[in-house]
Amino acid sequence: MLSSCAAVQRVPNLPHDAFVKIETHNAIKFCDKEKKKCKMSPIMTSSGSGILISHHKNNSYVTTAGHVCAGLPPPPAHITLNQIAGMLGVAVDYEVHSAEFLTKILVYDIDGNQHQSRTMLSDQVIDLCLLETQYINHLPAKLAAKEIPLGGTVWNLAAPYGIFYPGKVPIFRGIMFAHDGVGPASGAGYSDVPARPGSSGSAALDENGRVVGIIHSIDRRIPQIAYGASRDQLRCFLFQGFSMEGKLEAGPALIGCSEE
Repeated sequence: MLSSCAAVQRVPNLPHDAFVKIETHNAIKFCDKEKKKCKMSPIMTSSGSGILISHHKNNSYVTTAGHVCAGLPPPPAHITLNQIAGMLGVAVDYEVHSAEFLTKILVYDIDGNQHQSRTMLSDQVIDLCLLETQYINHLPAKLAAKEIPLGGTVWNLAAPYGIFYPGKVPIFRGIMFAHDGVGPASGAGYSDVPARPGSSGSAALDENGRVVGIIHSIDRRIPQIAYGASRDQLRCFLFQGFSMEGKLEAGPALIGCSEE
């Protein structure tokens, strides 16, 4: 007689092909007063995750976390530019009068193809970023028409620690415990989603594979708890981003700030 097995939860039809990995490359250019002598720092690279949410003409649009798109922070006032150059291993034999902070953001689609991008809008308060990229030849993910019930299952496509292989992306499953009002940006809360460095910007998805939020951080006291921009924060942010550039027709369905 065959023994019974525990029921295995069905994996829904997730928008795997809409997943993107994001690399942010930062460097600093240190120059003298006349800018006749300049030296570049080594390139500092970090990675995050994102989701393709729309196409328009020859471009595609990707949502990720705001800090994924952010460049290097300005140096503290008490540290000189020469000291910063030394900390980064840049040997300069002149007094540094200016430092140019350079940021390049590359988007890799599910197939591993690289795409140039630019930041359309970034909000460091709710930790969201909207990128315009070269055309990505995959269907975008859709925004959810309603929230996941509290206690319901939330799915996550992410590349923690940059773990990603062309055509394959890690899938995680957790529980929705708050729609808003929690975490550093008063957004949504998810438990048992193992977000780690590299997961920032990844989409929180419902059972239909629709986007309900964008994960941006964890609770350092309990790493099994992740926080993200809520569905309403995301909808309003996208409306703002597309409307600012007169590209509302490029926005996905359901964006907007009005109550339903």
